[in-house]
Amino acid sequence: SKRKLAPSQVRERSGLALSQLRRTGSFTHVLSHREIHVHVFEADLASGRKKDLPRGQWHAGSKLDQLPASNAFRRVMELA
Repeated sequence: SKRKLAPSQVRERSGLALSQLRRTGSFTHVLSHREIHVHVFEADLASGRKKDLPRGQWHAGSKLDQLPASNAFRRVMELA
């Protein structure tokens, strides 16, 4: 949405213990039938909290260009 969240709201909605939260940019992703407004944040995971990460596969940022991804995701990574 075009509504900007406060850093405290981003922390709360992520469900993770984040520190040093910073906004790195935003963009509008245009589809044929709608526009999606994306706000990109970067943060550090509070020390010792890796056990709180959602389950899944985690990849180094340097390896992401080798994975299949949407254009919107690639734009997020350019801003991160």
